[in-house]
Amino acid sequence: MSERSGATPISGDDATHRGGAEDAGVDRGRSVQVEQRVVTKPARTSAAAVFALVFGVVAVFSVLTVILSPLGLVLGVIGVILGVVGLRMARRPGITGKGVASGGVVLSVVAVLVPSPSPSVWSPF
Repeated sequence: MSERSGATPISGDDATHRGGAEDAGVDRGRSVQVEQRVVTKPARTSAAAVFALVFGVVAVFSVLTVILSPLGLVLGVIGVILGVVGLRMARRPGITGKGVASGGVVLSVVAVLVPSPSPSVWSPF
């Protein structure tokens, strides 16, 4: 519908029913109730928390294999940092992942604190 600049504003029942094709079956004498729904976004898990858990798991497995223990130490430190960031992000409304970040921090700390064997332990000479 096009509106003219000098058109009179519509008021009352006619304001809700403009008579378009969408109201073809509506009786103009009755009031129409519209159901209002509140749509909320689902909570999102913090990406830093998920990466902290992944880095923690990989760090623990790397530390347990003797050859990759230096890599496990580096991944453990990165996992601790990401876990702390994930815990801070989990405080925000609409962001979850506190448990995931906590798990990542615990695994990363375990990977850092597990003593990596020195090369003399696995060297045959």
